[in-house]
Amino acid sequence: MHRLPPTAAATRLDITLSVDPLDFSVREQARIAATFAAAKARNPALFDGPILLFSRPRIDGPSLTATAYRTRYSSLTTLIAHPDTGLDAYNLFGAAAIVGSDGGVVLGRMGPKTAGAGEVKFPGGTPDEEDVTTEGAVDIVGSIVREMAEETGLSASEAQLDDTLILVDDHPYFAVVGVLRFPEPAEQLAARVNAFLAADPDPELAGVAVVRPGASLDPAVVPAYTRAALARIP
Repeated sequence: MHRLPPTAAATRLDITLSVDPLDFSVREQARIAATFAAAKARNPALFDGPILLFSRPRIDGPSLTATAYRTRYSSLTTLIAHPDTGLDAYNLFGAAAIVGSDGGVVLGRMGPKTAGAGEVKFPGGTPDEEDVTTEGAVDIVGSIVREMAEETGLSASEAQLDDTLILVDDHPYFAVVGVLRFPEPAEQLAARVNAFLAADPDPELAGVAVVRPGASLDPAVVPAYTRAALARIP
C-alpha cells in the first residue's frame, strides 16, 4: 500500500520573489555541481537553465503563502536526488488537471529528453522568470495556463477553471493543481493533444493517457502528487 502525501485546498495565492539567494543553493554548491554533472552524463539533453525554487510553503485557511528564489535547474536536480539536504527548499509548481465532460482526466507521458522520462502526470512545470509579474509576484495560475498550452496545445480559454486549487505537499515537491473542465470528452481531448504533439518537431510529451475516477495507477509511473490530486477531483 502506497500512502499518498497530504493534500489541502486554496483559493488565494500569495507568492513573492526574493532578491536574496536560496540558502540551499549556496550551502550545497559542491554537491549541486557533482550531482548535475552525473545527471547530465546520463541525459545530455538536460540544460542548467534559470528556475525558481521556494521556501517552505505555508497554508493559512484558504491562502497559500511562499517565497520564491532565483536559482538554476542543477539545484532542483540535487534537491530531488538528496531531499534530506534541502528540507528548507521546495520545488513548488503549477500543474493542470485536464478534465473532460465525461469525468476522464488527460495526463501527459513525459518524453525521453526530459528528466522524468516515462512518467505519466499532469502537464506543468517548475516556474521561471516568465512567471514573475512586474510587481514581483509569482503567477502560478498563469504558469499552469502557459505550461498546459505549451505541452498540449489546449487553451484555458476553452475551459472552466475551478475556483479552488488542490495543494499537494510531497517534499521536495509542492504541487498547486488547477482543475480545468473542458466541454469535450476526455478521449476527444486526448486526440487533440496527440495531433498537436505529432505536429511539434520537439515535443516535451511523448503522448497522453486518459484516467478515470477510481482507476488503479502504477506508483512507479504516476507520481504521488498526481495520484493524490486525482483522488480529490470531484
